[in-house]
Amino acid sequence: DSISFLAMLLPGEGQHDFLGQKVALAGDLEGVEKPLLGLLTELDVLVASEVPMLSPLLAELRKTGTRIVGQVHGLERTRLGRGSGAAYQALAFEHAHEAFLAPSPDVLDWLHGEGVPEAKLCLLPPAPSLTMAPAALDALLAARRSRRAGALRVALLASPGEEARDRMLRLIAMTRRAGLPVEWRLGGSGAAMASWWNVLAPLGVGLAGPGGLAALLAESDVLLLPDGDVANPLAVLDAQRLGCIPAVPRGAPGAELLRDGVDGLLLREDVRRGDHHSLPPLLMALAADRARVARLSAGAATAQASAPDWAAATLAFRQRITAWMPAPKPAATI
Repeated sequence: DSISFLAMLLPGEGQHDFLGQKVALAGDLEGVEKPLLGLLTELDVLVASEVPMLSPLLAELRKTGTRIVGQVHGLERTRLGRGSGAAYQALAFEHAHEAFLAPSPDVLDWLHGEGVPEAKLCLLPPAPSLTMAPAALDALLAARRSRRAGALRVALLASPGEEARDRMLRLIAMTRRAGLPVEWRLGGSGAAMASWWNVLAPLGVGLAGPGGLAALLAESDVLLLPDGDVANPLAVLDAQRLGCIPAVPRGAPGAELLRDGVDGLLLREDVRRGDHHSLPPLLMALAADRARVARLSAGAATAQASAPDWAAATLAFRQRITAWMPAPKPAATI
């Protein structure tokens, strides 16, 4: 296994037009091409997960024998409904890719319709990232069902960037001024967690107890994911598995995994753009209707009761990698 961290700042987009997107071409990386290639050429397989400024190097990297796999998390649209984002960046360099991973058949169909050969397409469905014994999971779900009604417990996950943090600050302040019976809890790690905690703690936001993400989700009624983070699908599935109700804006990553009002909540699209005025009324309605919360929680847990685990979800991709790698030669006998 090879894990590489590119500890250098790269621009978010290039200077050249492709289907209305700004892409980078060879020569745009201002002298960092050789260090990047030196870092990556030892890899057998590179999964390029939405790193657009790396794209100009993919063809050169492929010449060294590295298999390039693009990962497309979803399809984004501008406010005017025009397609945008990393999916189009990947199309610009389709020729350098050996395969494309997508989380749903719909995204695979879109890639195929845009000209990606079917032989390059591989489904990589999301799967819960938390692993726990069935007995432990049953115990957590039983504890949730027996919990006494009280304030609505809403979980947040700290993410990089001050803008998302400040949006949450304004939302929590709105709920405090309105006197909503909501308890906010924060989970995460690293610098993002420290940044969020320093700002949100004065508003009475609590920290997840021992146990990390699993404890946060097990103790919370709702997991609020207002931004379009590419990690949302994993968080949605983890929340559902523990009976925590995921709430995601329509069109955001992870929204396709929900059945609105059955095993999760789909928020208005403008929530993703920072307009949170629709959230306090929703939280108030949930806090006042614990029967609805219980139904959604049970629906979320049921949705993941028979879902594939990570090993099953990655089977097709792992089989493809195995087919690429030459079988080891038998040891010579003397």
